[in-house]
Amino acid sequence: MLQIVIMTMSERRLEPRFEAKASVIMTPLSAVTTRLHGSVVDLSSGGLKVHATTLMEKHLAAGDVYRVQSGDDLMLCEIRHRRLDGQTVDIGFAILHWVSLGNLNRLVREFSKLTALPGRTLVDSHATIASNAPLRP
Repeated sequence: MLQIVIMTMSERRLEPRFEAKASVIMTPLSAVTTRLHGSVVDLSSGGLKVHATTLMEKHLAAGDVYRVQSGDDLMLCEIRHRRLDGQTVDIGFAILHWVSLGNLNRLVREFSKLTALPGRTLVDSHATIASNAPLRP
């Protein structure tokens, strides 16, 4: 079952983000033999937040470019910010290019269509959309 939680917090973001759960493998282009594992926390068409438990601080500088893969999704991303917390880190990525399209990209496109509907307002602080049906490409 796919689940999207629409986040309606007031932020300075240009586009809304939604919560998503997906494992990712991140590869810094400056050290292509290095692999970092994490999970997507939230996502939009222009960025994603990843939570990782494997720390390699020397590869986590703002401006570093990464190959980020989750299933069939393959993205070229740039670190915008990171927040270290003990042995874990939250990384804010800007998506520079979506190389290969998979489920995350389909979710973003469906979410964008939903939030772009004229006259649509969210009443709850979180609105949940769930579907067992495959998403349209």
